[in-house]
Amino acid sequence: MEEFEVPRHPKHENMGTRRVPISKTIYIERDDFFDLDGPEGQANNNKVPKGFKRLLPHDRVRLRYAYVIECNEIVRDPETNEPIELKCEYFPDTKAGVTPEGMARVKGIIHWVDAIKGKKCTVNQYDRLFSTEDPGKESGDFLKDMNPKSLEILSDVLVEPSVVEDALSAIEEMKDDSKFTSLAYQFERNGYFALDESSTGSDNLVFNRVVSLRDTWGAQRQDNGERGQRNRGRGQLQPAEQEGGAGNVEDVRRVAFRAATILSAEPHPEADSLLVCSVDCGDVTEDGASAPRTVVAGLAGKIPVDEMVGKKVVAVTNLKPAKMRGIESQAMLLAASNEDGDVELLSVPETVPNGELIFLEGKDKSEPDGMLKSKGAQKVWDRVKAGLRASDQGEALYLEDGTAYKLLSSQGSVMTSTLKDVPIQ
Repeated sequence: MEEFEVPRHPKHENMGTRRVPISKTIYIERDDFFDLDGPEGQANNNKVPKGFKRLLPHDRVRLRYAYVIECNEIVRDPETNEPIELKCEYFPDTKAGVTPEGMARVKGIIHWVDAIKGKKCTVNQYDRLFSTEDPGKESGDFLKDMNPKSLEILSDVLVEPSVVEDALSAIEEMKDDSKFTSLAYQFERNGYFALDESSTGSDNLVFNRVVSLRDTWGAQRQDNGERGQRNRGRGQLQPAEQEGGAGNVEDVRRVAFRAATILSAEPHPEADSLLVCSVDCGDVTEDGASAPRTVVAGLAGKIPVDEMVGKKVVAVTNLKPAKMRGIESQAMLLAASNEDGDVELLSVPETVPNGELIFLEGKDKSEPDGMLKSKGAQKVWDRVKAGLRASDQGEALYLEDGTAYKLLSSQGSVMTSTLKDVPIQ
């Protein structure tokens, strides 16, 4: 048994630290292991899913805040052949994020909980009461639109001991002043949860999910008619953009970061601070011709036009189009900036084809929404934008829960040229 001291919050040091135990037996999410040799692998033609960076048979992954492990053996259910236990080796010199000399850097990071010291609780997973945005509109009876999964009760959920310690303190405070003390957490990759006031002690702890990590309400795929109309207007979207957004996908993987080339840039006729750019984002019409997008950018006077034209950049291509002083902007160009007002577009290697989806090192392949259109979906971009930053080496990063994920193309990192350790927007 060993303990790690880790931050309570990755961005707020004033919240202090917590102790996380680890022993020889831990639990991980089933989705964090892909069983190449079992039914799962057979269903995928014994191929690793594209972009999968987590644990594989005879491969390595890092346990967050702890060690690198390697899966050496799979124990299977004799009837279903499904994996029920993974026997792994851990590497002592990889503690707390260290990559020793001579070892290749492990890209995948997964969360876990200790099987011996972890504590059981009950989780009420609340979701929307109705399955449609306008109950009864189509069916004529709002009761028919009730969401059968509006409450899912999960028993024997395992949490870190520090969660139980905090909960017991909150319960004691409630006993003293008869006022319920709010206690809330983000349970990693699952959502935000609050202690229920029915909790009475370590043998009866209940947490309620108050919000998931992403808004699934507006993530329904657009029907073929809507897509076809949009295609005729400005070129056909890439396949990943057409079909993305379904299922439980992290915010950052819902955003379409694409390699693009600026073809031209002219002053906006109605605004001195704006440039009207023609940008090749890889879109094509039905007959295969290139269909550049119009992008209105607030870069006039900040970047010389001759430095912009021909530059390979990153464009966010699934934001809702917005009119800027009378001209519709159909994408957004990502740029870094500092407090002095210096601005610099992100750079992508010249050999990367326009339209290629930029991915994040250590995360699954992106699954962009067709368009971040609903109010909830538009907030996805606000949350993602807050985590974008250039490192002190000029690498474009996405920061999440204390981990930095590089923005990568097939030909290497997305970079800034001169601005370092600054926000990207």
